[in-house]
Amino acid sequence: MLQIGHSTRRIAPAKRPKWTYLSSHRIGGFMGVSKSRTSYFTNRGLHFGNLWEVYSYKKKQRIQIINDFELCYWLLFLEFEPAIKGFEIRPPGRVVAHPKPHKLYLNAETSSSNGQGWDLLFNNSDYGGDSRFRDASIAAREYGADVRVVTLEDVVPLKYKVFPLLRVVSCLAIGDNDYSTFYHLGCFRAYAKKRGSGHLVDFYTHFSDVETSLIHKAVAELFALGELTVELAPDFFCELSEWVYK
Repeated sequence: MLQIGHSTRRIAPAKRPKWTYLSSHRIGGFMGVSKSRTSYFTNRGLHFGNLWEVYSYKKKQRIQIINDFELCYWLLFLEFEPAIKGFEIRPPGRVVAHPKPHKLYLNAETSSSNGQGWDLLFNNSDYGGDSRFRDASIAAREYGADVRVVTLEDVVPLKYKVFPLLRVVSCLAIGDNDYSTFYHLGCFRAYAKKRGSGHLVDFYTHFSDVETSLIHKAVAELFALGELTVELAPDFFCELSEWVYK
């Protein structure tokens, strides 16, 4: 469930060898042996202690992600959520007055056309009695913010999007200031706008004289900018993936 102020709405359900190349390189090992609840949406039996460093195209900088749940949340509800214009993960604590002055720690603060948002993450939907949720709900009224709660139950139905989106993140982290990429982006935008929709193979065919890596980068940027919707196949850049220019 999503809690907004004091009203409620529900979220619509909807490698290697160098992680620097993939952009979202892992810090820490792959040595988890017992399954955690993160395995429900990553299909890997790893501990919650996984530490990621990822490139955020929306923030134009690298950020650290402290576990797989936060990784999925960042991908699904922040980085590639068009309504979110800006965000800060794990911001400094805010001083709130209820029930007595103390610091409230949020999982993220967001900005959108609707205003300021406060995000809280919980492992399950039984968060109503959590003091952090209660304090945030009360303080949000004073700050004019909307409180949004995201649980594992919200993430699991969307797990099929995680690895395709990581492919996009990986691509966007490469050569961010490459002039040739910037130049080609305009050409790709004009082509996509004129054609309207199709399959990714159309880009490969029409821009056959362009390096494949630059085609991937341009498609990924148009997708991240919200101008292009792309079918989230396991391999994001599959030739048969459908796309639509908005």
